[in-house]
Amino acid sequence: MKAEALAQMDGRGAEALELVNQVRNRASAPDATNNNPDITNKDELSLYILQERSREFAFEGKRWYDVLRYVKKNNYANIAYLQEMVAGIVPASSVRTAQAKMLDHNSHYFPIYFYELQTNKQLIQNPFYKQ
Repeated sequence: MKAEALAQMDGRGAEALELVNQVRNRASAPDATNNNPDITNKDELSLYILQERSREFAFEGKRWYDVLRYVKKNNYANIAYLQEMVAGIVPASSVRTAQAKMLDHNSHYFPIYFYELQTNKQLIQNPFYKQ
């Protein structure tokens, strides 16, 4: 996450890449997964870090939150990344529907469990899940 922050700061891309390379070296990452991003291109470097995090934390349940953080940056400037990800995991007949649902930002969050809503009357259900 420090690398993500450094990647967004002017002139700090080399530091971000160094942190990622430390992790890659420790993990003996294959050279085929190193795409040598341009350290002056914030978007390219951020995407590279996101991909590295997906490999580093595979099966640890962090991917959704990493993707969501990436997509939300700059007022959902990278929403297409989320739509592409969803297209790869839903049946072909449902791709357009799933992609359209991802445009609703409320769909990115879980519903509030009904028991919690009954217990605390001040809670309001996520609008995406209202019937």
